[in-house]
Amino acid sequence: MRWKFYWRDIVKKYLVKIAGWPSDIPFGNLGDIAMSLPILERLQRLWNDGTIHFEAITEGEFTKLDEERYRQIEHGEINAPMP
Repeated sequence: MRWKFYWRDIVKKYLVKIAGWPSDIPFGNLGDIAMSLPILERLQRLWNDGTIHFEAITEGEFTKLDEERYRQIEHGEINAPMP
């Protein structure tokens, strides 16, 4: 999975999102956020035990999430990937 295009290639295309991501680890490219082996091991353990998982969303949920994402981009809270 290409983290840079997670929204376009995963959420929008398949109507799924990653659920259960720990709040103390920023969501993003593992090369950018996982600065230690224990973090990577923890994430792997959480994927393996199902805590972190893909969750289906409806079109309506996607619309709400997409509007919130657009608002975050507009306010500079997140960066949209360049095409």
